[in-house]
Amino acid sequence: MDTRKRSTAGRLVLSAAVGAGALALGGGLAEGAARKATLSVHPPKHAKVGVQYTIKASGYSGRFDRIGIVGSKIKCPKNAVDAYATFGGFYVQTVKKHHSFKKKDKFTASSAGKRYACVYLYDSADPAGKQKHKSKTFTVSQ
Repeated sequence: MDTRKRSTAGRLVLSAAVGAGALALGGGLAEGAARKATLSVHPPKHAKVGVQYTIKASGYSGRFDRIGIVGSKIKCPKNAVDAYATFGGFYVQTVKKHHSFKKKDKFTASSAGKRYACVYLYDSADPAGKQKHKSKTFTVSQ
């Protein structure tokens, strides 16, 4: 192998090693980049009138520190402030910023029919500001 080929091969090996080291040290994210918040809602598979059921929420909190979970007959409002006004309040739980979470809340339906499982992930310092909201429908039977 002539000198030119060896030096090109050497540079390729060196640049691959440097790139792998940067990924290992930086976790693959650009400096200053933060993971975005994610949110999933998990309504019950089967719910019956008068029997307690659970709505679960999970995800990654990102910059948010509060989660609200609601079970309702009416469609979910688009943000936590509107939900609070619509439902006359709801139980709020704290989540640690930039951490994965799993939360749940218990409800009991007084009548059969379609229901909405609503979850809101937001910043306690700005509950009307930017936030995550998810909802799913489920059915309560007799």
